[in-house]
Amino acid sequence: MGDKERYRLLLRHLPDAFAYYRIMTDEQGDVVDCEIVEVNPAFETMVGLEKEAYLGKRITEIYPAI
Repeated sequence: MGDKERYRLLLRHLPDAFAYYRIMTDEQGDVVDCEIVEVNPAFETMVGLEKEAYLGKRITEIYPAI
């Protein structure tokens, strides 16, 4: 089993909600948005949505008021 698979297994079985984000910055280095890259089942339960509803999307797409 490779490192990536171990990582995925660990995240899948964590009892705590976990989300991995890719931070997006502008030319000055200021954070302007982030993209949801991975979440675990506990996170899905916490937000009440399946991951397909937000994986690969920017936070500003999901929560425009942010």
